[in-house]
Amino acid sequence: MWNIVNLMDLFLFLYFFVCVTAIVIHIISSRKSNNLGLHSNTIKIHRYAIIIDTIYSDSKCRNCLLDLSKQDYDNTMYDVFLLKNKKESFIANIISIIADFSTPYDNLILLDIENSIPTNFISKMNIAYNLSGTSIQAHNIDLNNRNIESQQIAIQNEVYRQIFQNGRSSLGLPPKVEQNGILLNLKWLKENINILESPNQTDLYLASDEQYCAFLNNLYIVCNTDKFTQKRKLYQKRKRQPILAKKKNYFQAIKSNKIDLNTDLMITLLMSLFIPSIKLIWISIISLTIITIVIDFNSSIKWLVLLLTFSFFIMASIPDKLVTKHFDWAIFKLVFNNNKNN
Repeated sequence: MWNIVNLMDLFLFLYFFVCVTAIVIHIISSRKSNNLGLHSNTIKIHRYAIIIDTIYSDSKCRNCLLDLSKQDYDNTMYDVFLLKNKKESFIANIISIIADFSTPYDNLILLDIENSIPTNFISKMNIAYNLSGTSIQAHNIDLNNRNIESQQIAIQNEVYRQIFQNGRSSLGLPPKVEQNGILLNLKWLKENINILESPNQTDLYLASDEQYCAFLNNLYIVCNTDKFTQKRKLYQKRKRQPILAKKKNYFQAIKSNKIDLNTDLMITLLMSLFIPSIKLIWISIISLTIITIVIDFNSSIKWLVLLLTFSFFIMASIPDKLVTKHFDWAIFKLVFNNNKNN
């Protein structure tokens, strides 16, 4: 009986050791400079269709529209379109807007109405596109941390982005994309949009076509929303939903030959299936550490080392600007709060 317990302990430890090692590698890689094109003098100008998401926008915050009016990019080379139809899906809204295009745009940029962007946002995206010739994902960051709940969301999202966006990109893997702050080539989008069920699938279809999506870690899009209604929180959660939550759709797409398997796509899928959420890993290691301390302290030493290592690197991935007066409680709620909306 004791041998079986030891084997289970060893199996679980090896599994979480591999998970933690993979995450640590991503976090270390995310510390590398990833500023594609931000200091280039490339001057080729592309024409952009900028689509602003206003669905479930419950505040009067219109920072994005104001910021777009102040861009240092030629204002004749970009047009702004608004998504308003709540009855249709996000993809259906995009299809209807693209169908009405009368101007030959090169690329499309998706943004959210309540966010702020720098005055050189389009210029930097354009420079990066000229250098990479592919899709670009800007760095979303939540600074609406005026209370514990909002800071918890901000920390959770930033850790997720540092691992699955910045870390993946630094390792040469396709980063997880968000439907906010992404640049997509319009020709590619028109060819693939009818098979996309969600913008969250974009990274897989890009990887399938061997198109690398560059992540710009230092090009920030700032979320300014102070209050999240229930609908808004669920909508934001759906927009940032991890790839694991939609794995059935991906396998169906692969089975129906909508997605072609290649090395990058296989690695992305395996990581998404093998590694659960950061929160689940953290609480699992804490629980197993406590159990082994009670049962056999000697066996708990390896778990303690794993827990301390994992916690250290997760904390190291959180930027200083999110370390405020609510930080300690936000971390506690991040690990132990079982609220399904978070």
